[in-house]
Amino acid sequence: MLYSITFFAANEEDFWPDAKKRKGICYQKAVKYLKKNLGAPKENFATAQVALEQFVEGKLPRTCGPEMFDAAFAYLAGNFEMITPGAFQDINSILHIDEIAVWPLFHRDKPPFKLPRSKQNVNEFGFLSRRTIEEKIADLVSNLPDCKPPGVAFARNECQQARNQFMEMCTSLKLDGLALMGYLSIW
Repeated sequence: MLYSITFFAANEEDFWPDAKKRKGICYQKAVKYLKKNLGAPKENFATAQVALEQFVEGKLPRTCGPEMFDAAFAYLAGNFEMITPGAFQDINSILHIDEIAVWPLFHRDKPPFKLPRSKQNVNEFGFLSRRTIEEKIADLVSNLPDCKPPGVAFARNECQQARNQFMEMCTSLKLDGLALMGYLSIW
């Protein structure tokens, strides 16, 4: 299995605009993203489209299946700037995500809208508010434990490089006054 974290940047209020815009232009952009990237039979697209409709209406079940995660990802990817730093892509162990140690920071702030959750699905979403990025992120990252990789496959300098990429991204977001949504995926 491989693990990746994909980030999405936007003005905090833009992540979840009014219902008319969400059900209009945001929905249309997400459907376009699904059509282009789902690469599945029509029945899978129909299921994903129903999940997307539920998502933009904020009607998520208590525990979500993979189609709801696909819908939320399509909503974010279709509407906001997607950031995929190399150090957070195709990682071969969840231990390496734990070692980089920035993912737990995405559970500090309440997201501006309801995100899919699942007990069976290891995929998950997280959120860093503009305020956290502007006021706290440098201290939070500098106080993370030292990188002590559990094995040879993920060297100490790669762990630190991932943290550096994360801080560079946050510095840019701070200058632009943006918030950050993250998606941890397993494939």
